[in-house]
Amino acid sequence: MGGEEAKTVAVADFAEFYDREMSSLVWFLLALGADADTAADLAQNAFVKAFGVWDELRHPKAWLRRVAQNDLGDLRRIRQREAASDELPEREDALSAAMAVELRDEHRSVISALKLLPVKQREALAWYLDGFSPAEIAECLETRPVAVRQNLFKARRSLRAWLGPGWGEAR
Repeated sequence: MGGEEAKTVAVADFAEFYDREMSSLVWFLLALGADADTAADLAQNAFVKAFGVWDELRHPKAWLRRVAQNDLGDLRRIRQREAASDELPEREDALSAAMAVELRDEHRSVISALKLLPVKQREALAWYLDGFSPAEIAECLETRPVAVRQNLFKARRSLRAWLGPGWGEAR
């Protein structure tokens, strides 16, 4: 396969990956506590970064989520520094009009409850809900699988208490 032909195939593969993963990446970031507009922006930014190294990625789904999660952490640190000097804080949970229409009441309840979880539990659950196993999550978050399983257990227990006993029975 020639250089141009290989490049065309790689772009097509990336486009398919983008179509398949964009909305789930936004939901992943929402589960981590980002508001809808920030989640969409961070997801787009992660895809831009992925495109630049597409040929080198071995596990693009995990890589993408790790980059987006790191960018969310960076953004939160910047906002915390700015908030220390700002008189008027930004309105939390501002949803774009498009996302507000798409989110049903139950989704809003779950997203609100996720924001109440400690960070480690919220991270583990967001990765799990996005289809990763505890072993894969541990590798991506640079922790032990047993710690991931403990955080998942605690997160589910808390969410069942807040959202009702049927929550978390099936993924």
